[in-house]
Amino acid sequence: MIRESTLHIRMTDNEKAKAQSYAKSIKKSLSVLVREHITQAIVTNTKGDEIRTELQAIRRELSAQGNNLNQIAKRVNGGEQIGNINDELKEITRLRKQLAKLTASMRGRLS
Repeated sequence: MIRESTLHIRMTDNEKAKAQSYAKSIKKSLSVLVREHITQAIVTNTKGDEIRTELQAIRRELSAQGNNLNQIAKRVNGGEQIGNINDELKEITRLRKQLAKLTASMRGRLS
């Protein structure tokens, strides 16, 4: 495909250096990198607010997992017999699956 149109953007020297360095690290030209990111943003209609919301959801899930594990550890270390640890483990498993789903969703949007 012949590309006949050009797009000019303004960047600071530092922004340009970072973009060029990143492009080089993934073995792409700066033009290809920018073109792919613009095209992906258009196709997925991904917005910063949507990404921020997803990251906040992931953070909440991680926090919930940590809280559940801390509660289990505190009870076990206190010598308490945990009658039905399976319920706790099922909840942790549910949260892990939810986290995996959110993470996959984020990867799909960012790739």
